[in-house]
Amino acid sequence: MAAMSNLWAPAWALMAFWLAGRGCEGWALLVGVVALITNGNGVLVLPLVLTGFLFGQNWHWAVVTVMLLVPAYGLYFSGYSNPSGISVTRLVDPSTVAHLMALDTAFLGAMFYHPAISWLPQAVGWISGIWTVYLLISRYDRTNPTLFWMLVFLQLTGLMLAINRLDNPVDVMFASRYKNITALVMAVTYLTVVDTLVQRNQPRVVRGFVLFAGVVSVGICIISNLTYFSKIVRFRELKQTDQVLWERHGIIRASSPLYEAASQLSQLKKAGIFQPEPLTLDGLASREVALRQPLSTTEKVVYKLDINRRDGDFLIVSGFAKIDRQKANFNDTFLAIRSPEGWRFFTTLFHQRLDNDDSLNDKDTGFTAIVPIALAGPSVRLGLLVKSGGKTAFQEF
Repeated sequence: MAAMSNLWAPAWALMAFWLAGRGCEGWALLVGVVALITNGNGVLVLPLVLTGFLFGQNWHWAVVTVMLLVPAYGLYFSGYSNPSGISVTRLVDPSTVAHLMALDTAFLGAMFYHPAISWLPQAVGWISGIWTVYLLISRYDRTNPTLFWMLVFLQLTGLMLAINRLDNPVDVMFASRYKNITALVMAVTYLTVVDTLVQRNQPRVVRGFVLFAGVVSVGICIISNLTYFSKIVRFRELKQTDQVLWERHGIIRASSPLYEAASQLSQLKKAGIFQPEPLTLDGLASREVALRQPLSTTEKVVYKLDINRRDGDFLIVSGFAKIDRQKANFNDTFLAIRSPEGWRFFTTLFHQRLDNDDSLNDKDTGFTAIVPIALAGPSVRLGLLVKSGGKTAFQEF
């Protein structure tokens, strides 16, 4: 739903810039007011429409826009208090500005993110920003105001998000749920490049660039699906694990604790309204995998166990685990069981932990191991092996 709601402000912004560029100034202002009451970045539309009028020396409509903008923004910000508490002096500090630019460019190029080339999104973000500055200097707004102001709107949206997440590390920007903005930045940047080349009568260059962009787009699609395939699989595991934990232990972790989901579903089940097909532990049992015996690791495992008990013919161990200070959205967690021959490792099912903070995707740290007692043996020495972003950490408990 968050992704769906974030579509409205860009849609209204595009319409406002299109109307303003075609002489429908009054309608453009009306759409700008509509954009103002959608998402946070909707506040950018009226000022950008005003700037467009000033650039085009449309003084009459610039005055009208100011007369509309002042009361509209006065009403919009009435009673507003800044929740972030970021001061202007802190924003202009050189270290803060450097971090802000890192966050902004990482977000703008987030479509190119892959764990192996984490620097690429920032490079793409810088290129997009430099291209926008070039369009401003070359007065591209005179030839295609719709695309120009849309690109400026998207660039400023990225900056707004970066300010909002100023205290977070750069990694957070790659997993942002606002990636529709990053996709639009790439799309509008592409259109402005092609349009500029067409205006300069460079048909061969246009064909070459379009072919290159097509190959890159297909590549991004393939790599993204391969990179995120494990997360797609995990969404199925999430539902199964939550159902098992709810049915057998009265726990649901992939829901905010405020909603009391476990008790609510139990009441619905008791009333006969909610009757899910029961899941068996046999069908969700952990598999033993061959992993290198853990040595002492410099990385530390941060974990908590909610369940560590026998359930029929199975040992169930459930909780959350992550590598300290490491982004957790690509975690692989294995339960380790000590045997006379050494440590044995078992796969775990993924589930979310919405009771955790989400600054480093900590909500994606949940795990549940369902190990047959026949495989677990009599050992009471357990451990966790966590892999994330090329790092490995082991913790015995």
